Amino acid sequence: MGDTAKQFSLQNFRPEGFAYPIGLSSFNIVTVANAAATSNGGTQTIDGTNGVHTFTSSAVFSANGGNMSCEVLVIGGGGSGGEGRGGGGGAGGLVYTNSYFIENSFFYSVTIGGGGAAQTSTNANGNKGSNTTVIVSPSPSRSNIFAEGGGYGGGIDSTGAPTFIGRPGGPGGSGGGGSGGIPGISGIGGSANTGQGFSGGRGAGSDFNPAAPNTSGGGGGGGAGGAGGPTTAPANPVGPGGIGLFYSISGSNTGYAGGGGGVSDSAIGPTSPSFGGGAGGSPGVAGTANRGGGGGGGRFPNPSGAGGSGVVIIRYILEQGTSGYIIN
Repeated sequence: MGDTAKQFSLQNFRPEGFAYPIGLSSFNIVTVANAAATSNGGTQTIDGTNGVHTFTSSAVFSANGGNMSCEVLVIGGGGSGGEGRGGGGGAGGLVYTNSYFIENSFFYSVTIGGGGAAQTSTNANGNKGSNTTVIVSPSPSRSNIFAEGGGYGGGIDSTGAPTFIGRPGGPGGSGGGGSGGIPGISGIGGSANTGQGFSGGRGAGSDFNPAAPNTSGGGGGGGAGGAGGPTTAPANPVGPGGIGLFYSISGSNTGYAGGGGGVSDSAIGPTSPSFGGGAGGSPGVAGTANRGGGGGGGRFPNPSGAGGSGVVIIRYILEQGTSGYIIN
């Protein structure tokens, strides 16, 4: 057959001069060992050789095709900002692991934490976000996952008016920012759950700049990647929200768990919308849903921003076989 026997035709994908009429046929044997993993609720997608289950509401996940090691991201609901020169809400706690063991025939109950509701009452604290959990049953000895809701942003204590006192931000997955006092004592930032986020920033009051009381404002809520910014009145009368973290577990590189920005009479707090945190304003901007962002502080008389709801994402490898060609 000569050299032409070693060449393949692009039209019929068989050796030129091949003696048999049928030639080559392709085969593709794919064994997907983890394809039987099932879940109730959530969005199930395939990303290359990986299965991805995204939960934005409470449901149950189970692996009926065998045991498997998974990549898991769990984020609590973000806290809402405070009202009236309020601090930004803290981001929901963020827990990530690339080696979470899913056991065959066990059930993993997923509960998604909601974001804290926007604060509409004058000068009041914001609301804490709710926890997101993954609870294993029937065995309580297995590893559960808990991501705490974000702390609320502080509002002004006006009971001693005209000497207003800034309230502290609330504790949470990430802490909420403290509010500013006019004039008075500024609120400190709320503390964070260790390993899940960072603390909120301090608000500014007359202890920073008594000569310019209208520059006082709220600190930023903490994020999963950094603390909320403190105010440094008068140069920077509001604190920015803390940054979050990027993950590509969903199939695209996405930012999660950024803190909300604070607000004052004269300025709004910058934030990192890439991570789902809302800016302070009139009204405050809500944190992004299903990314656990903190809500922005609200400027009187407008409400603060609500916290963004949490999310659970489970990713695992689909085991692939081999491809080749046979002669029929």
